[in-house]
Amino acid sequence: MTIRKNLSRRDFLRLSATAATGAIMAACAPATPGVVEVEKEVEVTREVQVETEVEKLVTSTPGAAPDPVTVNYWAHVTHPPRVKLDKVYIEQFTENNPHITVVNETPGDWDSKLLTSLAADVGPDLFAQWNAFTATFFYQGTIVPVDYSAFGMDKAEFMDLYLEPENTLQGCMFEGELYGIPNELSNYCFFTNNALWEEAGLDPENDVPDTWEDLIPVAEKMCKRDSSGNLVQRGYVLAWERPSWQFLTWGAMLRQLGGSELSEDGRTCTIDSPEAAENTNYWKQWIDLGLDGPQYTGNRAAVLNGTIASWSDTGFWLRDGLLEAGIEYTVHPVPRFKNAVNNNGFDNYAYFHMVNSAADPAVQQAAWQLAFYLDSFPVRYLENASLLQPRKEVEQAEEFHSIPYLDVFLNESKVSMYSPRTPAFNEVADALLRTRDLTCVQGMPAEEALAIGKEEIDKILDQTFADLEA
Repeated sequence: MTIRKNLSRRDFLRLSATAATGAIMAACAPATPGVVEVEKEVEVTREVQVETEVEKLVTSTPGAAPDPVTVNYWAHVTHPPRVKLDKVYIEQFTENNPHITVVNETPGDWDSKLLTSLAADVGPDLFAQWNAFTATFFYQGTIVPVDYSAFGMDKAEFMDLYLEPENTLQGCMFEGELYGIPNELSNYCFFTNNALWEEAGLDPENDVPDTWEDLIPVAEKMCKRDSSGNLVQRGYVLAWERPSWQFLTWGAMLRQLGGSELSEDGRTCTIDSPEAAENTNYWKQWIDLGLDGPQYTGNRAAVLNGTIASWSDTGFWLRDGLLEAGIEYTVHPVPRFKNAVNNNGFDNYAYFHMVNSAADPAVQQAAWQLAFYLDSFPVRYLENASLLQPRKEVEQAEEFHSIPYLDVFLNESKVSMYSPRTPAFNEVADALLRTRDLTCVQGMPAEEALAIGKEEIDKILDQTFADLEA
């Protein structure tokens, strides 16, 4: 049975102190043990021209003039194009709804401050956070289901706005209810450095393998070594460095095979499986063949320096960086295993607008109105801030089709999953990385390593849920 309850402030602060270590690090930040990291979009400073008169929505509350309310909104980014757009649309929203005042902040030390402020009952009424935290908020009872009536819709009408909502909205779904509105979606696909592929006599458009098994010999053709035998150019790189990548990539590959990191209820680790052993041994092949491994760090710089021929740990937001580096590239779906059970790519991850359960009901309603309004201009956010929302109107827009390979990312998101939603996300991610390296680095048989990892993760989950139920 799922446990949801309002925790005492002391219990919430104890749990929040643990969950706060799941901070999201910028792409250039070094990997830190115990910290969950997810790639962020590469910021490119540019002037943004925002059409303030062309697109407006009227979302005023129906009926008699409502009482004045104030919505305290915490945005999660300082990305200048997004900030500028948010300012425009918040001003439009308050013009349409003069009884609503919006106080917009972007606090520093975002992840930690959000968690502790919610615990202290001084948190924001509306906030955005990524799906590594949604289970924590759900089990702690700090978020409420989306109130579709606040913006004049029912659930079916709202879901119909989105592409494959059972996949693209899954990261904030609990017990059949949606607890947030996505305001940006990301995923990873397979990139090629065209010059390095062509130098090896390969066609980056047509020679990219469909399967993980067939990728190894292709990647080997593009490897280069110095006189001492050290790799100076790699044909393909796996996502070794960051704990969160064990969910987003290693875990996604496991789920292609029909396995999973956790049970459906999230209470039990399930990596002691033949599928997990097959996946782990596949990763170890890259080390055994001398093609890749966790000893290689700084892959982002190596990509932009032109010493990696292909990779799958970035989103479409890397486009500006590749163009600035003079790298011509192609993008493809990530490979699948030959014996794949599921046709998923690497995991979706997204930021969702969520509403604080401690807010007054009238404030909650106003907060959902604001969230819906801000997320109702997805084409403008794509065009001006390179942020993708999985709305049907995006896929139909001219601006979408003008961005090379964006359709590849969106199509992958339609068939892919979110990582298992667990209130112990960061601790489990750390343990998955350690488990992987028992085999890949220390040489322990995969079945033995996975049994050790399962035992560790089960203890983590037992303690997490014990704290929730205390």
